[in-house]
Amino acid sequence: MYINFDCVILDVCEVRIESLVFVAPGVHIYTATHPLDAGLRRTQEFGKAVTIGDDVWIGGKAIICPG
Repeated sequence: MYINFDCVILDVCEVRIESLVFVAPGVHIYTATHPLDAGLRRTQEFGKAVTIGDDVWIGGKAIICPG
C-alpha cells in the first residue's frame, strides 16, 4: 500500500485498505454520510464502512464515499 501526500481519511467507521493499493495526492476517503431526503438530513448523520479491494489505483483528488 502506498498513500501519497495531502490525503484525508475521515474514519467514523472502519476503513479497510487491502493489498497493492496506490493512492494519489489529495484523495479523500469519507465514512460519514447522511440520508438523501432533505427532511431527514437535517436530523440524522451516520457512518458506513469503506473497503478498497486488492490491486486498486485511486487517482489524484478522488473522493471515496461510503456504501
